[in-house]
Amino acid sequence: MPGSRPNHGGHRMKSTGRARGTALAELAAGVAFVAIALVGTIAAITSGSALAKTTAETRAAQRVAASLMEEVRATNVDDLVASYDGATRVLDGVGTSSSGAADVTVQRIDDATTMWAVYEVTVLVRWARPGLPRVVTMKALVSDRARGSGIAPQQVQGGQP
Repeated sequence: MPGSRPNHGGHRMKSTGRARGTALAELAAGVAFVAIALVGTIAAITSGSALAKTTAETRAAQRVAASLMEEVRATNVDDLVASYDGATRVLDGVGTSSSGAADVTVQRIDDATTMWAVYEVTVLVRWARPGLPRVVTMKALVSDRARGSGIAPQQVQGGQP
């Protein structure tokens, strides 16, 4: 008989349009659920990738700041201001593909002594990705603590310590 199908007992059952419509609605709901899950997964992957790139750039900027600070600290304290105050270094590829600059400022701190000078050195590394400017700042105090103390090399006659 047209429009009927056999059941397990060998008898034929008549299918209705309502059963077919319900199956189609269930299929549409299932497809929508899978599509929403897929969009959510893609968004999570994209967000994770952006976070990983930002983290890599921040770590690279921290390494640049630390390296520049070590260079500053290795400089003779008498040459510190002339060599680094107001200096800017252009950086190619901070982290991944972003470029930026590192600015150095050197400011003398009043320490109420004339024996030595204490300077606050600030290294500011800045870079930008489209729509996302970023900055890493590192500060350190630098001085020639040995000057005026018993641990500084003393000049003896003839210019040798």
